[in-house]
This record gives sequence, structure tokens and C-alpha cells, in this order.
Amino acid sequence: MPRLISQHSSIENNATSGTRQRCAQPSNPNESSIMKIFLLPALAAVWLSLGTSASYAASLEVGSEAFQQQDYSKALQHLQPLAEQGNADALYLLAQMYEKGTGVPLDKEKAKVYYQGAASQGNMDALNALRSLKNEDYRKELDALLPRATAGDAEAQNRLGKMYEFGQGTERSPEQAFHWYSMAATQNLPEGILNRGRCYNLAMGVNQNFHQAESDYRAAAQLGLDEAMFWLGAMYFNNHGEDKSDDADVIGYAWLKNAADKGHAIALKMISRLELKLTSEQLQRARNLAESIKAELNSKAS
Repeated sequence: MPRLISQHSSIENNATSGTRQRCAQPSNPNESSIMKIFLLPALAAVWLSLGTSASYAASLEVGSEAFQQQDYSKALQHLQPLAEQGNADALYLLAQMYEKGTGVPLDKEKAKVYYQGAASQGNMDALNALRSLKNEDYRKELDALLPRATAGDAEAQNRLGKMYEFGQGTERSPEQAFHWYSMAATQNLPEGILNRGRCYNLAMGVNQNFHQAESDYRAAAQLGLDEAMFWLGAMYFNNHGEDKSDDADVIGYAWLKNAADKGHAIALKMISRLELKLTSEQLQRARNLAESIKAELNSKAS
């Protein structure tokens, strides 16, 4: 009996093993081939990608080392292809070469392009270098503008005001910005009037004066500046306007609508917000007022 049991167990084990082998095989004889067709290219792509990344990094290292050793011909050979693929480090190094004319022709405009490409990817050294280059241009512009502005050129005065406002080629000076904007405004330059209004509105180089700001905005708007229409609408949007003939939001909407109709993107967003805030009756009044303002502006323009 023990021998029979042993034989029976052996037969059972062989049968079970066969079943397992059959279960492990693909139900479809072509399944294994199909899997190979899809998996092999994917695996190959991974290997290629790893190889390309390693080559990419190696080329950057060689190019950077050549740059440090002032072997600019070799640096250019390795960095140029990487820069063309958008590598921030390569762009930054090439920008330095073009800025100083080392290994390549001196070309500060091309240097700016490369610095910009690296800076847009978060390279702070590139951003600082770009600012420095732009400041060189601004300083040259400032030197050229001063005599013209002093001689009474309204556009030069307005541009000079903007350079002092934003610190372009010089230290920021709200007081100087207001001075030059005012000089341009007295010559009836629309942009000068608008910018003087902004100074009064924002207390920039002068005491805040909403009355004077609105007066300037209206004058510039009547001269056709959509930016003045926007700022005027924004004053009422923030409840700083003097006209009490209607709700501030209604008046604000009317001016913003005229600015938006001229293509002012921010005004368009603001009227979208106001359309959600205003009642249907207010919105109708606002639209009617916008049409009335538009007709008045057109009549003065003609």
C-alpha cells in the first residue's frame, strides 16, 4: 500500500506540474511576439534617452571646462548645439562670449537674446547680466534725451519722465518723473497729460489729488488715449471719481467699455467682473452711458 500511495502521489504531482506549465503559457500563441513588438522599441527608446542625456551632460561639461580654460573655439563647438536645444547653462555661457567678443564676434544684441533665453528658465546670473546690458542702453538713451528734453521736446520729456519713474539708466526718482511728465503735459502731449494724471492719482512725486488726476485723465481720453479711458474707469471702479450723476460702478463700466472697445486687455477683464456685479438695470444704464461717451469722444475727434 505505501508503494501505491507513492506512485499515486507521483502521478498527481506530474499532472499538477503539467497543468502549471500549460497555465503559464500565453493563451494566444502570438501573444509573446506581440509583447516583443511593443516592449522592445520602448526599451530601446529608454536606452537611447539615457545615452542621449549622458552625452548631453558630458558635452556641457566639456564646453564649460573649455570656457573656463579660455579655449573658446572648443567651448563654442560643444555649447552651440546645446544652446540651440534651449539649455540654460549653455545659453548663459554663450551670451558671455558674445557680450565680450571672446571666441566669437562682439554682438551685444545676440548676447541679450541668449541671456534672455537663460533668464526665462530661472538663471539669475543671466537675468542680472541682461539688466546690466539694458542699463547700458538706457544710460546712452538718457544722455541723448536730456538735451532734447531741456530744449522743449515734449516726447523726449515724457520719455525722460518714464525713465525716472522706472529707474531706467538712472536711479528711480518719482519727483523727477513728475517734473518731466508735467513739462510734457503743459505742451498738450496726450501721454504727458495721462502720466501726470497717474502721478496725482498714485501720489508719485506729488501729493495725491484725485480731482487733478481725473481732470488729466479726461483731457487725455478726449485726445483719444485708451489708456486714459482705462485709468479713468479704474478710478470709478475704486470709488475715487467725482462724478455723482450715477453709481460709481456704472460710470466706471462706461469708461472701461470704451477702453476695451479700443483693444485694452485689462479693461476688458474689468468690465467682465462688473457685468457680474451690476444689476440688469445698472448694466443697461452703463451700456447706454458708454455709447453716449463714445459718441461725444468721436465728435470731438472729428
